[in-house]
Amino acid sequence: MLHILWILIKFILIILGILLGLALLAVLLLLFCPVRYQARAVKETGSFKETELEARITWLFHVIGVRFCFHNGEGKLVILFFGVSLETIKGWLKKLKGGRRKNSVSQTSRSKAKKRKKKSAQTEGNISGEQNKKARCKRSFW
Repeated sequence: MLHILWILIKFILIILGILLGLALLAVLLLLFCPVRYQARAVKETGSFKETELEARITWLFHVIGVRFCFHNGEGKLVILFFGVSLETIKGWLKKLKGGRRKNSVSQTSRSKAKKRKKKSAQTEGNISGEQNKKARCKRSFW
């Protein structure tokens, strides 16, 4: 009876030790891993809306990052995890969830979806000058 109690106490203490070690690791990462930042701004004329700004902040050896672009009065914030934007990760997760439901979709709706994808790919090929300026934010200046 007593040995069962010691096994339970030992198991609980091992779990608490692991949690304490993880908490200590998190605190040490916060204290000793630097936050890196870089920014670039250009203002050639008098208007604030014509100012261009690009900034980048990374932490934990570029595992977590933030990019901010401001061009022609429009700002865009992109959060990165291992160099991949959260929007891209959300798209991958939606595809995974959609793939499970895809088995129940009929063949005709699949062919319609393929036609829609082809049509959207053709229209995306015609990028205007304004869209090209917005695409600059996606590219990095580093």
